[in-house]
Amino acid sequence: MQTIYKFMEKEQLTKEASQKGTPTFRFFLIFSLMFILWIALVCRMLIQDSKFIEEFEKHNIETFKDLKFTGNVLAIRQYDYGGRLYGLIYVELDYCNIDSLYVFDKYVCMSISNNIAVFPTNIISTTDTYDQRSKAILNAKYVMVNMDNKMQTVYKDAEGNKFAEDFDFRSLPFKEKQFIKALHNIPYADN
Repeated sequence: MQTIYKFMEKEQLTKEASQKGTPTFRFFLIFSLMFILWIALVCRMLIQDSKFIEEFEKHNIETFKDLKFTGNVLAIRQYDYGGRLYGLIYVELDYCNIDSLYVFDKYVCMSISNNIAVFPTNIISTTDTYDQRSKAILNAKYVMVNMDNKMQTVYKDAEGNKFAEDFDFRSLPFKEKQFIKALHNIPYADN
């Protein structure tokens, strides 16, 4: 009888101990599941971003691979969006291998009409700092696009310094309505 009593006592103690540990186990289980779901969500977002970038790059090349132009910078209009500075460059063309072009979609935008090209700069900088790329773009007096078939935009300042980058005519953050409005307000050279 004493053995049964000791066995029941041990079983009761085990039940009490497991009941005390249950909330901790539940918390750990819920926290672990939430962490795993968060990791899965982050991985999915990264995969979607990489797919978008891959699609953008392919579309950018397909759309503009044959385009070539050069010209003087008329103006660079700056737009603050989300704490970052973007711009639209207005170029008076001295050479272009096409007469006109208008593209605006979820990836890219550009307009060439009446001997004026308008295209985005992508991010110039954060609104607080300017890096070498930003300075080169903002000080540009002359632009050459894809002239050596390397799919690059070359910015040239008044001293002749050049800055080249792969061309990136990303339409973000512009909306088409905003882009069209910018096309109707083209700054013309005073000279």
